[in-house]
Amino acid sequence: MAEILIFDVLFTDRARLQEAFALLLDENGVESCTVESDTLSARFTATESAGSAIAERIYAIGGLRWCTRHLLRSPS
Repeated sequence: MAEILIFDVLFTDRARLQEAFALLLDENGVESCTVESDTLSARFTATESAGSAIAERIYAIGGLRWCTRHLLRSPS
């Protein structure tokens, strides 16, 4: 089992958040995802390699204000 990370991303505006959310819905590497429109933020879980690639795609959309990742669980 691979390490699973939580990725927290914050956006400058609602349009960019909506574009990122559409990307997250279609991405196979995302295990779960939540979006909070009032704080312009999204949180998703993925393996490090899949999540980093997704974060790069989100960055390319533009309007990314902050991105951080934290270990959720590691292999036993």
